[in-house]
Amino acid sequence: MKSREDKYGSEYSRNIHELIGHAQSARKVQDLLNLCQQVAETLEMEYFSYGLELPDSVSQEPKLVLYSSYSDKWLQHYQAQTYFDVDPVIEHCATQITPLVWDSEQQLKQTANQKVKALMADAIDHEIKAGVVVPIKDGTGHIAGFNLSSSQPAEQQQKKIRLVTPFIAFFSSFLHEKMLTLHAAQKRPATSPITSREADCLSWAASGKTASEIADILNVSEHTVHFHIRNAVKKLHASNKTHAVAKAITFQYIHPDFR
Repeated sequence: MKSREDKYGSEYSRNIHELIGHAQSARKVQDLLNLCQQVAETLEMEYFSYGLELPDSVSQEPKLVLYSSYSDKWLQHYQAQTYFDVDPVIEHCATQITPLVWDSEQQLKQTANQKVKALMADAIDHEIKAGVVVPIKDGTGHIAGFNLSSSQPAEQQQKKIRLVTPFIAFFSSFLHEKMLTLHAAQKRPATSPITSREADCLSWAASGKTASEIADILNVSEHTVHFHIRNAVKKLHASNKTHAVAKAITFQYIHPDFR
C-alpha cells in the first residue's frame, strides 16, 4: 500500500510533467508566468518568483529581469529597502547550484545581520514564511533562480517542501530554457539588418581573423572588409567592431565557429 508521501509524489509528478509540456509549447512570456502560478498552486504554495540575470553584450552591468506573483506592496517595499543586496535567497542563487529550503523565522533568529533581520521580519509580516529556491546556471553565462514560497510557518511546510523540491527543480530547467528562447525572440528583429557579406566579415572577425586575413579568405580587398565592418557597426548601432560582433552573436545574425 502506498504511503501518503508516495501518493502525493505520484500526483505531483503527473501534474508537473503536464505543465512542463505546456511550458515547452508556450508562445509568450505571459504563458510561462501563468504556468509558474499553476505550478505554485499544484504544489500548494502561494507565490512564485523567477529572476534572470542577462549579461549585456559587451562588458556592461548585467540586467536583472524579475517576474513574480508577490503583491505590489511587498515588491515596492522590498525595492525601497534595497533588500536585494542582502537577501540570502538571492545570494544562494548567485553562489550555489543546489536547491535551498528556506525559513524566514529561522533566519530571523539565527542571523546577526540587522538588515537581514529586518528583511525576514518584514517578509513574515507580508505572509512570506517558508519556501524553496532552485538556482539555475547554464553554459551561456546566465544566472537565474526559481522560487516558490508559502504563507504557512516552516514547521508545517518542511516535509511537504522537501517532497516537492525535486519536481520544482525539474520544472525549473524547462522554464529557464523556454524563457531564454522567448526573450531572445522578443529582442531579435524579424530580419537581420546586415547583409550576408557584412555578416561574413563579422563572423571571421569573431573568430580572431584580422582585416587582411578576412580579405584573403573572402577574396576582396582589405579596404572592402573595413567598408563592410563599418556598415555593420552603423546598422547595429554599435560603438565599435567588437561591440558589433557581440551584438550580432547575441541577436543570432552570425554563428561563428570558435573551434
